[in-house]
Amino acid sequence: MKKEDKKTLMQAVMASTIGYQVAFAPFIGIAIGVFLDFKLGTGPYLTIVFLIVGIAAGGLN
Repeated sequence: MKKEDKKTLMQAVMASTIGYQVAFAPFIGIAIGVFLDFKLGTGPYLTIVFLIVGIAAGGLN
C-alpha cells in the first residue's frame, strides 16, 4: 500500500471513530441514567443528568 493511501485510510478511520463517539456517548449516558433511576427509584432525574453528561462527553471527544 502506498504511503498516500495509508494516510487517506487513517483519516477515514479517524473521522468514523469520531462520529461513533459523538453518537453513542448520549445513549450510554441514557442507559446508565435509566438503570440508576430504576434501582434507586429517583424518577427521570438521573436519566436527564447522565444524558447531559453523555452529550458533554461526546462533545469533548
